[in-house]
Amino acid sequence: TEIVPGVFVHNPPPAPLTPENGGDIANLGVVIGDDSVAVIDPGGSRAIGEALFAAIRARTDKPVTAVIITHMHPDHSFGAEVFAEAGAEVIGHDNLASGIERRAQTWAESIPAQAGALAMLGTRPRLPDRGIDTPEDITLGGATLRLVPVATAHTDNDLTVYHVESGTLFT
Repeated sequence: TEIVPGVFVHNPPPAPLTPENGGDIANLGVVIGDDSVAVIDPGGSRAIGEALFAAIRARTDKPVTAVIITHMHPDHSFGAEVFAEAGAEVIGHDNLASGIERRAQTWAESIPAQAGALAMLGTRPRLPDRGIDTPEDITLGGATLRLVPVATAHTDNDLTVYHVESGTLFT
């Protein structure tokens, strides 16, 4: 859904992971600038990431240059590999990689048990290419995203994303 020009959200009904929803429970965002595209949280599986990528391609052929992960939880981060394979840089809080690494083995067992093995087929955790520990702006051409790492809140690796032009905040 386009909420303001160039800013899209995927907002599924709030629910626990189940085979019926295939793990598609997280709010996801996409910002299309004049030059490129950024994804805010790529979804909870390879399949969700692929569906998000297809939805982006239905709207633009601009390159997806950044995938910004707001925190480590699988429903927000497990679709990152799809975009990394397409050339996007995966960015998160400086603590994101260690948060994912500490839990990857547990998630490899627990997430398919909850969302269904078929829904998680081909899904693997993807570590960020870069972690940030101070605020940083990313420009997409006519669209600026301000990334702000925050102290422990929902996790110890939370990052907010603020679309400067519209005042839209992703948390």
